[in-house]
Amino acid sequence: MSDAVPDVGQGREMNRAEIVEFLYEQGVGTLSLAADRRAYAVPVSFTFDGTDRLFFELIQFGDASKKLDFADGTEEACFVTFAIESPQRWRSVVATGPLDHVEDGEYGDMDALMDDNAWYPNLFPGSDVVTTIRRAVLRIADVTGRKGPDAA
Repeated sequence: MSDAVPDVGQGREMNRAEIVEFLYEQGVGTLSLAADRRAYAVPVSFTFDGTDRLFFELIQFGDASKKLDFADGTEEACFVTFAIESPQRWRSVVATGPLDHVEDGEYGDMDALMDDNAWYPNLFPGSDVVTTIRRAVLRIADVTGRKGPDAA
């Protein structure tokens, strides 16, 4: 058995329609934050509004939250979501932009979008008390998508 890894290159660039479709299909990814020259990345559920915004619910348990502290200090966030079926069939999207609080008037729209396609894993025991739910929006300034040679 060979230890050689197949050469899949850098894949192919996704067009805007493919990026939009992929963001709609996904419900979880990794949000990368940075404050005081330190980085912090966290898996999060998300939803996409179909144009230029990604929405997140940043949840705090207990008295402190590294995630919320870093979110407060981040000027530009980076978000990645991906799906891998095989070395030849994979897709990924990376989006960057400012991370802001969702305005009160947008809560209903955000909640409807989150219910539509965000994924909510149950990672915490029922005894953990949620103390804060911050609704955040990443306003996409730049987005790129790549896919493997056999990806649709």
